[in-house]
Amino acid sequence: MENTRPAFLDAARQALEIFYPDCDSGFAAGSVLRGEETDKSDIDIVVLYGPEFEDIHRHSEIVAGWPVEFFVQNPAAQDYFMEKDRRRGHCVIMDMVANGIAIPEDTPLSRQRRQKAQEMIAAGPPVLTEEEMEDRRYFITDTLDDLDAEKPLLDMFGTLANLYNMLGDFYLRAQGRWSGHGKALGRILRKNDAEFAAEYEAAFAAGFSGNFSPVTALAETVLAPYGGRCFAGLKRSAPEEWRSFKGTPQE
Repeated sequence: MENTRPAFLDAARQALEIFYPDCDSGFAAGSVLRGEETDKSDIDIVVLYGPEFEDIHRHSEIVAGWPVEFFVQNPAAQDYFMEKDRRRGHCVIMDMVANGIAIPEDTPLSRQRRQKAQEMIAAGPPVLTEEEMEDRRYFITDTLDDLDAEKPLLDMFGTLANLYNMLGDFYLRAQGRWSGHGKALGRILRKNDAEFAAEYEAAFAAGFSGNFSPVTALAETVLAPYGGRCFAGLKRSAPEEWRSFKGTPQE
């Protein structure tokens, strides 16, 4: 069936006008702008209001055949979400604001917000501490050990899915690069290192077919420059808040 949806930007402008006509501006983003459009592509719109606006929310609609997700924010809320992403080593909202297209047009506030997002991206994610590196190596090691166990294949799929995110995140963060989760992780891996991304895809394709050896070998290669597997001797103290915990109230 022929795709009769309007063009990406036309639909984005229409969506903003229908649902948030009083906003300052919006940033339209999505796979279309990355040249990865499919007939299932959607539109992400960061909707920007002034400081006095307080109804911060996320909102989904279908507009002219396009799935549209609105992220409705004021500057303070946007700072909150960008900082929350930054601490995780992700730049989700930052990327939408920094690289999205201003609709219906740029404003002084939208230019100010774009500049801040671009500066945050350029500064890079937080550098992982030695303890954070050890923790990540530990959890990857523990997950790799599960792959060596004789378990039902369905159980192993869950292990592989967890490892897919953990290992890719470690590879990127250990090098001081921005990371991602799920489908975004694959895109970021391709952008940073196409050759490694191809190896990653092949290893996990084999893994989900029941051959775990390529995944294990790839993980060993990724961990090697940072000390390899980590398990024996690792100790982490419980957080101090356990001392003030009063227990679950009894009915």
